[in-house]
Amino acid sequence: MFPISHRGLTAHAASAAVLRAAFVGAFALLALGCGNASPGGSAQPGAAPNASEKIAEAADPQHVRIELILTGPSVNDPFRSPNGVAIVVDGSIYVADSGAKRLVQFDASGRFLGEVGSGDAAKGGLVEPIDVASSPDGSVVVLDRSTGNIVTYDAAGVVVRSYPGPGLYNPFGIGSGPTGVVVADTGTGRLIRFEATGDVATEFAGREVASGATFDPSGVTTEPDGTIVAADGARGTLQRYKPDGSFISGFDAAANGLVRVVRLRDGSFLLSDPARSRLVRWAADGKFIARYAGSDDVEIVHPTGLAVDATGAVYIVDTDMNRVLKVTLP
Repeated sequence: MFPISHRGLTAHAASAAVLRAAFVGAFALLALGCGNASPGGSAQPGAAPNASEKIAEAADPQHVRIELILTGPSVNDPFRSPNGVAIVVDGSIYVADSGAKRLVQFDASGRFLGEVGSGDAAKGGLVEPIDVASSPDGSVVVLDRSTGNIVTYDAAGVVVRSYPGPGLYNPFGIGSGPTGVVVADTGTGRLIRFEATGDVATEFAGREVASGATFDPSGVTTEPDGTIVAADGARGTLQRYKPDGSFISGFDAAANGLVRVVRLRDGSFLLSDPARSRLVRWAADGKFIARYAGSDDVEIVHPTGLAVDATGAVYIVDTDMNRVLKVTLP
């Protein structure tokens, strides 16, 4: 359990009324310093839609069922621009609360357990935790956008290791799996896989490669066999790579902005689409499955970070609304 401060419970019942807010972030990556799509990439909102975007737009939105809403450690201590969420094997929920410079832990029911992040960045302190991923051993790995550090915490909140990414520039996404930690270095277009020791195993993709190029990758996850899956918020694509960085396949996924991706239990992929206030779901072969909106009472305004638990419930970070939603997909 993380160190506990003097705060209380902030998990609200799904039936609680939530104030609606206008979507003011036209394109999350632009606001956070990332570039536009490169030629040949997926169209941005307002441009002529490509085939995948037409399919997604034509589909009727399916409404999720809200199971839980987290707004921070307490009513008096709300989240401040959260961007990432992860679920570990015991069901604990970890939120990368970027604006508050902390990683916050809740139990599976939403009860606040503690937080970490204060202290010297050279010793594992956090400046701008932008994403978090769970590891098979129950630890969590945090990506700090400002420092470029990758910090691993155990279940007690103790820093296991902290190491800098090589030349990271505006990184936004992190994933962890059987072949190590993978970072989406959005500002340079690279994907970087690290060994458990923190040493670089391979750098791949990028803006100038002949096959499997990424322009602004912002979300990354892994499959059980170690396959790496990256979402490119500028191109609007989803691409798969072998652990050695070899390109496997990719397709237009109709999602733009600070896009994140999570692999669901059936092997399909769910992407946040902050530029359009929605989620989109695709099969691994690029077949469209569904697009999702909020419930009748709770609007999804600016979805970024995503996670899934052992039951199949999905966790959505709604950054502009400073909350995390636990939902069931229809």
